[in-house]
Amino acid sequence: MDTLPALDKAREELRRHVLTHSLKTGNFTLKSGRSSTWFLDTKQTACSPDGVLLVADVALGMIPAEVTAIGG
Repeated sequence: MDTLPALDKAREELRRHVLTHSLKTGNFTLKSGRSSTWFLDTKQTACSPDGVLLVADVALGMIPAEVTAIGG
């Protein structure tokens, strides 16, 4: 993936996980009925122990330091 832009370490590790575990290539029929040669199933990253830690690291890095609480 030499054409992808450089990222900070946390985002690079998350991208590597997604490309390794969540991106599937082949022949797929999408819900729309259209065909695709790739499918991105990010649940494979977000629901794995190491993947969810990478997602959390990136998400926490996006929260400004002055934030004291998050709801949701």
